[in-house]
Amino acid sequence: MAFEKILEFDKNNRFKVKFDIGDIDKLSVDDVKIDEEIAELSQEDKQTFSFCAREFYKYEGEYEGYDDDFRWRTLVWDCEYYIDRIWNIRLEDGELVLRETKHYGDIIFTKENLPEDTKSYEIEDELDTGAKYDVLITYKKLVENDDLDELRSNSWKYNRIVTKEDLDNLFTDSDNDELERLKVLVKKDNYYSVKSIPVEVDLEICKGYARETGVPDEYLTEANFNRALELTLEDIPERHIATSRSGFCSYYVKDGLIYGETKLTEHSYTIKDDFETLGKLALKKDGLGILRLYVSGEIQDELDKAKEYKDLITRVILERRYFTSRKHEIDENFRMYINKEIKNILPSVMERILTIVEVDKNREWLNKKIELAEELSQSTEVYLKTKREVINLLEDEIKNKFKNSTSQIEYLLGSEKRLDSFEGVIGFVMEILTDLQVGKSSFSLLHEAEVMFEDKLKSVKNRYEVSLREVRSKLERLLSKYSESERENIPLSVLLDERRDEKMVQEVEEILAITKQPKLTTAEEQMVSAWNKYIGLKMEGKE
Repeated sequence: MAFEKILEFDKNNRFKVKFDIGDIDKLSVDDVKIDEEIAELSQEDKQTFSFCAREFYKYEGEYEGYDDDFRWRTLVWDCEYYIDRIWNIRLEDGELVLRETKHYGDIIFTKENLPEDTKSYEIEDELDTGAKYDVLITYKKLVENDDLDELRSNSWKYNRIVTKEDLDNLFTDSDNDELERLKVLVKKDNYYSVKSIPVEVDLEICKGYARETGVPDEYLTEANFNRALELTLEDIPERHIATSRSGFCSYYVKDGLIYGETKLTEHSYTIKDDFETLGKLALKKDGLGILRLYVSGEIQDELDKAKEYKDLITRVILERRYFTSRKHEIDENFRMYINKEIKNILPSVMERILTIVEVDKNREWLNKKIELAEELSQSTEVYLKTKREVINLLEDEIKNKFKNSTSQIEYLLGSEKRLDSFEGVIGFVMEILTDLQVGKSSFSLLHEAEVMFEDKLKSVKNRYEVSLREVRSKLERLLSKYSESERENIPLSVLLDERRDEKMVQEVEEILAITKQPKLTTAEEQMVSAWNKYIGLKMEGKE
């Protein structure tokens, strides 16, 4: 199947293009087709149009199972499906060039003969999508007819003719079909939700294991087990959400099940308005068989406005494609991660119940730990603020008083400003402690965060001491350059300028005084003291 289309990149680059498929490798794909409806031509930018070619596949696989005579043997499953491959046609140096993007839309099944209890999306990773074929184009550039020369002298009359031609060719029958299809779909298919398999955990087995680890019966309540199960379920999607390609999928726990959902109306800030406008659009043929756009029953005869509405239709089509992709993403997350972990959830539930028990037994200690962590956070904030103030003051003074020979000093000071990671660690400790209060985190994770904070504290403290010592050393060497003991090495021209020497000595001494400000030392001592108090608070019965 082939079709022709007029592509207008800009007013000076209009082409009549014929699209066709050729040289299909039947070993890689069963068939490939293209027509005006399949192509869904749309302009991506000033130099590029995108379109689709539809690839049809057949696939066979094997599995072990019972045949019709209840004999265990190797059986064959098969399916037929198609994908819409996205291509680009680009205007490069006045010529049209094809580019295969490697991207394609959803896998659409037209025939399924699958093993029992197997869903089509579960076998998508096995299917072939590597078709080999050529997309063929022939084209000619459209130029103004000679008989329009006279009309060009009257630009208003000529522009009106061109505009009318563009308006007449703006919409096709496939646009009309797509518009009517979208109106139906956006009303009934704009929300998707999936729930996990149910959790199967034997409460008595859990209690028995907990008793073996020394947990008293008073803590083995149904409420604690339900809490442990809920937190474990919440943790599963949280750990895998980082693998999600989009923020348009959400996961939550309700009644012992994990739910995943996506809403088409939340995919963009314009989508709700687009849906409302879409319902006002209609395409109807006039007496000449030309499709005209109506908005709320009124004909739209302005080309620019009509193009805006066509772009809106294209935008909704793309949003629906993204929506379909998000649905598959949710299905994949449940298949690959969530349901698999639920099948093996018992160890995680047991680990969580032990944490909840430990928190309950050491509630007073944990509350005190949080109190000391808040003090540590405040003292850390004061230290970092004071440190930045001193560094900024040093930088300003050095830049103002010394125009040369200070690049090394400035580099040392600049390196001390990069403290974001240190700030983040104390925030991480606070977050874990807060989660631990409700059993959502773990003591082992808290320990890891504390070790990380201590390492960062030592690193920041030692690095700054080394950097400050180096800055002082360079400043003192600069000071000695203008001291009496070194004056014999100063050129005569410099010795003649006594006032400049005295001023330089004074300025260097002022900057050295900044490096010795006691407020920074005090802030550092307070931070270290707060850390020692925090880490020194030991849990009862543990060293």
